Amino acid sequence: MKYLIVGRSGTGKDTLANLLVKKGLTVLKSYTTRPRRYEKEDTHDFITPVEAVLKTGKIATTVINGYEYFATKAQLEACDVYIIDPNGLYELVQNCPEISFHTVFLTADEKTLRNRAVNRGADKTREADIYDARKASEDTQFSLFEEEIQCRKLIAENASVVYQHQNILGTSDLENFAAYLYGQRLLFQNLLYITKQSIDLGIIIQESKGEAMVASESGERRSVPLEQFVDMLLGNKEGFEMLMHSYLSSTLVYDNIEG
Repeated sequence: MKYLIVGRSGTGKDTLANLLVKKGLTVLKSYTTRPRRYEKEDTHDFITPVEAVLKTGKIATTVINGYEYFATKAQLEACDVYIIDPNGLYELVQNCPEISFHTVFLTADEKTLRNRAVNRGADKTREADIYDARKASEDTQFSLFEEEIQCRKLIAENASVVYQHQNILGTSDLENFAAYLYGQRLLFQNLLYITKQSIDLGIIIQESKGEAMVASESGERRSVPLEQFVDMLLGNKEGFEMLMHSYLSSTLVYDNIEG
């Protein structure tokens, strides 16, 4: 499972990512052709347009304010968290159907967004111009994405989990949210472990390695990737309870407790 942090400029994406790093998670640093906003900025791998052309294995690309941002499959496999924009997100989930993506959508009011962006650097006039240009570039894709989130439209089957959070108080607010996300990740990992053991016990049917069999209300059966199966359980109270009852009633668990 990978967390995808999405939000307009100034919503606190980098701050949230850094708080998750403190809890042991790793963050993907996407490549970008834009220049650094300040001398020691380390939020991306900054490369030239020529270097960007030579990169292979791209799985998510986007252009903001004339600059390219992208990531590779190798980078994704080595990370837990990826800061990404909506255009890149749609491409990413389509290119990696076997991975479960949990979208973390950060928001803030317009006045707060502008103040945070302008106060990033010493030259506030320059930062204001950068923010205005970026906002204009972001508007099209974010407006559509925000509308879909509000309508609860499914992004993709492997991106069914969405956490929406309005960053009002800044860092202190995001610290609590990061702790919550860390707990949700532990829940996912533990349930994935139980799912794999349930396959070994025959509780869950598996036709292909790395997948689980599910049935629709009409009785139609299909196989889905294990991580996607876990997401389905997390959103289905009855299915979750049935699995846990069967698992905890199994001889394997009983023998482990007795041992």
